[in-house]
Amino acid sequence: MAVIWFFTYLNIRGAKVIGDSSKLFGIAVLAPFAIMTVLGLFKMHFNPAVPFTLKGQGIGESLNLGLFVVMWNYLGWDGLSTIAGEMKHPRRDYPKTLVITLPLITLCYLLPVVIGIAVVGTKHVTWTAGAWNEIAGIIGGDWLRFLMAAGALISTAGLFSALLLSVTRVPFVMGEDGYLPRALFKVHPRYGTPWVALVASSAIYSIFILGPFQSLVVVDVIIYSAALLLEFAALVGLRIREPGMERPYRIPGGWLGIALVALFPTGIVIFSIYNQVLSEGLFRTVGRSFLFLATGPALYPIARHFKRRRGEIEEEVPVEPEDRPEGPSA
Repeated sequence: MAVIWFFTYLNIRGAKVIGDSSKLFGIAVLAPFAIMTVLGLFKMHFNPAVPFTLKGQGIGESLNLGLFVVMWNYLGWDGLSTIAGEMKHPRRDYPKTLVITLPLITLCYLLPVVIGIAVVGTKHVTWTAGAWNEIAGIIGGDWLRFLMAAGALISTAGLFSALLLSVTRVPFVMGEDGYLPRALFKVHPRYGTPWVALVASSAIYSIFILGPFQSLVVVDVIIYSAALLLEFAALVGLRIREPGMERPYRIPGGWLGIALVALFPTGIVIFSIYNQVLSEGLFRTVGRSFLFLATGPALYPIARHFKRRRGEIEEEVPVEPEDRPEGPSA
């Protein structure tokens, strides 16, 4: 609760505060992993690829829940778009940031895992929450174990802070459009931030922290994946209906480029859900996610009805290139 509401306050202060604090969080989180990786290079005794899967398990079964955690680690890139209006040069900075950070993030995940397993093997550590603290202690001693534990706490806080910045802009805009209460569109008189949307979102998070982490990961990934599939559908639909529309970003390679961007994530989503259903059953995790997803289509006509009663429904007009407004959010 303290983490949620402290960072809600920081988010109310504005995007720059969150950006600056995220840099400090990043250093604090990566430092113990960097130290552990360097020290571990001189203590490797095991082949990190053996065994490749648990005894008696196939690749699909082994990937099951692990794949959801990996997807959870990498999701959220499209959330950057929600704060484009608060950035100075989004068209320039977004592509540059993705090109630089995605390979670095992959290495940050991969190198400690490979080195850590090469040092301790697969049988000398209980692979549950807190395993990295144990591995750090084996490699560097109690001082590194303490740094790793501190980094884990900072990582959780920093992750929540950054995600809160992006996701709360969605109910903020929905409040502007009339699909949620207009109060969510209120901004702070001093900082210009959507403080009502921030407070409302944090109140919801304060309830959901009572659930188990693994179940929340599965629900979160499935709901996020459903939204991502809708974005892919919009991408394909707009290329068909409005092929000549001016775009601030355009995926190169024509339809082949679009297929590569859309098909691989879609295949991973389908594969992960299929394996989750096989191992856990339909309702235990996936079914609950679908129940949450069903609230969207169920509530949309209700919200649209009240919006129409307020006289806020407008006719949809195709955006022609010459009429397209300037700015990254157009």
